[in-house]
Amino acid sequence: MLLNQFLSEGERIMEVKIFNDYGVLILKRDNKYFVRVDSGELASRLIEAEISKEDVSRIKQDESLALKVLINYQNKGAFYNV
Repeated sequence: MLLNQFLSEGERIMEVKIFNDYGVLILKRDNKYFVRVDSGELASRLIEAEISKEDVSRIKQDESLALKVLINYQNKGAFYNV
């Protein structure tokens, strides 16, 4: 599924939804991969991080493996607000 994200006048980024299961959304944008999840805090907010193609495969394999990958990115401080 293609998603369009508009920036400013005439600028547009194309996103492709790669995966969407167990609360994890993986997008491909400009040949880079991004994971988007709920922050898990009391006041829910979406957070996103750029991830490797290898980690895309790991996340898609298994929910428990996905959790390990996400915790690794969280520990690196890679997530930012969407």
